[in-house]
Amino acid sequence: MIDTARLSKFFCKMLLIGLSSTPLCAFLGLPQAASAKPKVLPQPSKVAPRQVQQRQNPDAYTLGPGDRVRVDVFNVPEYSGEFIVLVDGSVNLPIIGAVPVAGATLAQASEAIKAKYQLYVRTPNVTVGLLIARPIQITIAGAINRAGSYSIPLADARKFPTLSQAVQLAGGVNQSANLRQVRIQRGRRVGAVNLLAVLQRADSSQDITLRDGDAIFIPTATNVDANDISRIAESNIGGQENTIRVTVAGEVNRAGSYSISLSNNPSESRRFPTLSQAVQLAGGVNQTSDLRRVLIARGSTMMPPFDLLAVIKNAGKDITLRDGDRIFIPTATNIDASDVSRISDSNIGSQDVAIKIAIVGEISKPGTYNLRAEGSSGAGSTGTSGRLSLPTLTEAIRLAGGATASADASRIVVRRLTRNGSPQKIPVNLLRLLNAGDNTQDIVLQNGDTIYLPTDPVIGSDGSRQLAASSFGPQVLNPIKVAVIGQVNRP
Repeated sequence: MIDTARLSKFFCKMLLIGLSSTPLCAFLGLPQAASAKPKVLPQPSKVAPRQVQQRQNPDAYTLGPGDRVRVDVFNVPEYSGEFIVLVDGSVNLPIIGAVPVAGATLAQASEAIKAKYQLYVRTPNVTVGLLIARPIQITIAGAINRAGSYSIPLADARKFPTLSQAVQLAGGVNQSANLRQVRIQRGRRVGAVNLLAVLQRADSSQDITLRDGDAIFIPTATNVDANDISRIAESNIGGQENTIRVTVAGEVNRAGSYSISLSNNPSESRRFPTLSQAVQLAGGVNQTSDLRRVLIARGSTMMPPFDLLAVIKNAGKDITLRDGDRIFIPTATNIDASDVSRISDSNIGSQDVAIKIAIVGEISKPGTYNLRAEGSSGAGSTGTSGRLSLPTLTEAIRLAGGATASADASRIVVRRLTRNGSPQKIPVNLLRLLNAGDNTQDIVLQNGDTIYLPTDPVIGSDGSRQLAASSFGPQVLNPIKVAVIGQVNRP
């Protein structure tokens, strides 16, 4: 006799394994087992066909004539070996012959060779490695000292030259370079890097490695930053010339173009000459110069006016020059006697050995005089101090026999011609020299000056008495004869 209960349980277990068992168990009146989700078979996926040509990484190395490569065909040593990329850009391989690889990456070359060997080897496994890289050819232009095309040999196939190394090879950048926007063209791609970040914060990511055919362009800065200029000058990508050439014009004694040697002393932080050194080469500035507004043109950029007077006063830092700088010393609209004295006492003051001046008015012997600087010899050499001591106003007055008793020493005027021929009048009050010891009133003279001593409107004034007692007052050079008659004891 068949046990229907056991038979029902058997069918339920079988159905639970592969089929949906719940309806049948319920129909037979048996306890239902835990429900199980039906097993879903995976649908066949649509696999994209394998792309033989890989997308090229623009920064990856591309093969070219002269490269030595290693081609390995797995388990087929007779097809493996070292090969040279020929002039036509191909490698000549066993069995398959020439395979073009010029312009392809190593991965692309592997795929191209693999496709050729598939006719002779079942599922070939091919790898291509670079053994010796060919010299890379780059071009560099813009604000660089020696623009042009350069071939850079590679000592190691894994070490390619960087941007900064290429700049050094081209003689370094000039002073108008904008290193924040260095443009690099690689194929059809053009990108920009901030090479100044390498100098500022050692950001090596901006010092990119170059590839064959790269074109580098260094633009010219529209605004020149003095801090950037100093940082570039003291780096290994600054200009590497031994001399620079600058032009000095305006209120200097010898305007013109000058070649200045760079310092080779490694202990000096500044290799480049300063503005004051260029002014010294130009014979020093005239007394009519406005050193508060010195203009410097660098390339196509006009730098902000530079205060050279602050450097003389030890209140500012001298600026370093670059090759091709054009310096202009403007004419002062108002001349301060204290500035004139300070300039003449500095190392950028006038270096004229002999000057010619004229003196008129209330002077014992009016006329023209030739004056020589103290410490100068006939050849114009300096004295033991190393600087010339130029003649001053009081020295000229003494040379002309001294001021007359009627001279007004508080309203002396020095007429001075500027470079453009326009006259300037410098008021001088020598009574301030006598009363308060103001040496700035005893101004330094320059070639072409005319001194005028006016008449004191008040006869016998205190100023006249002070002048008479001074070293540049009236001088009795020779006895004179006068006649006195009338009611006197000895007519």
